[in-house]
This record gives sequence, structure tokens and C-alpha cells, in this order.
Amino acid sequence: MFYRVRRNGTGLRLDRQAMSRDLLVFLGTLSIAIVIGNVRSRPLHVIGAVLLVAVYGAYLATTIARARRHGGEEELPGPLYFSLDKDAAPRAYQIIAQTIAGVALLVGGAELFVTVIERLAHALGVNPLVLTLLVAPLATELPEKINSVLWIRQGKDTLALGNITGAMVFQSMLPVAVGMAFTDWHLTAPARFAAFAALGGAILAVIAVRRTGRFSGPFIGCWAGLYAGTVASIIVLT
Repeated sequence: MFYRVRRNGTGLRLDRQAMSRDLLVFLGTLSIAIVIGNVRSRPLHVIGAVLLVAVYGAYLATTIARARRHGGEEELPGPLYFSLDKDAAPRAYQIIAQTIAGVALLVGGAELFVTVIERLAHALGVNPLVLTLLVAPLATELPEKINSVLWIRQGKDTLALGNITGAMVFQSMLPVAVGMAFTDWHLTAPARFAAFAALGGAILAVIAVRRTGRFSGPFIGCWAGLYAGTVASIIVLT
């Protein structure tokens, strides 16, 4: 719907190398999480958690080094909220302060959201896993996806798609590492089905990025089918 205001119309300018790397890392780490989630071994869970944290650290270092080599191709829009002079470059302490405030709001909002989900599940008399797998991802990902939509509208395709694939990498590592280290980490049938659907969607994305560099109707239809199938399976299996 934004093709009229975009310089590239419906075409996307993709960083195929970066997207392929993110998607392949996601496939690898999520596969590890699935395998470990089917083995009841506390030492293995701890080893898996440490491994995921280490891999994420290496991923961050590689990403930052690559960005320094190639330079930023696109500028982030809008001034810093904590900067009093909107026309001047923000100072380091302003950037740090806004980052800390943003993280605090994210943590506080997440805690509030989890509490509400638990109470809503008890009020409706349904398994909290159903709301966790269906409502939580939608609510937590929606602000992020809105950013991507706005960047697509502005023609900042690299930012928009990197925002999505980078989030996929993060979610397949640090939250999973916390789960492995501090929970039972035994995947139930609905969680297992959702994980395999995510793997299938990522494989389709790799194919689309490497072969055509665009997301055509058949790929979008497959992703929609995977999501619909996941929703149906979660409802049936729980």
C-alpha cells in the first residue's frame, strides 16, 4: 500500500548477506533449543544456555564489526528524546540515559503483561500456554513490526528487514538461554509444533532471500498457512 510513496515502488533493497546470516543463525540456534528441549538433562540445559549466550556475543561482535567496515547506509529518523537541543548531535550521557530508561520501561511493561496474561488465563479457564503462544508474541512483536512498516514506507528496507531478522536471532538465543538455565525446559506438544513452524518459516525466508531477493505471493501464502496451522494446532493440542 506504500508503493506510491516509495522510490523503489514494490521492489525491496535487501542486504542478502546479512539477512541470510541472521536466518541461518536463527535456524541453528532454534534447532539446538528444540533438541535440548526433548532431553531431560540439567547439565545439558546449562551447557546449552552458556553456548547460546556465547554465540550471541559472537554474533553481536561480528555484526558491529561488519557495520563499522561498511558504514551506515541509512540514517535513523527523528531526534533523541532525551536531547534538549533537537538540532544538535546527542551527547553520550543522553544516549545512555535514554537507553537505560527504554530498557526499564521494557522490563516493567513485560512484567505487567505477563501478570495480566496469567490472570486472564485463569479468568477464562484456559491453559496459560494458549495465551502465551498466541497473544504474547503478537503483543510483544507489534511495536517492533510497526517500526518496520514505517521504515518500509520511507524506503529504508535494510533497517526494516534487519529489525525483523535481528529480533529473530535475539529471541532464539537469550530468552531461550534463560529458559534453559532457570526452568525445566521440557517442550510440550504445542510448543514443539510452534517451534517447527518457525523453522519452516525461516527456511522459506532463506530460499526467498537467496533465490529471488523478494517475498512473492506464494511465500507469503506459505507463511500465512504456517501461522494458521500453528494457531489451530495449539488450540487443539491444549
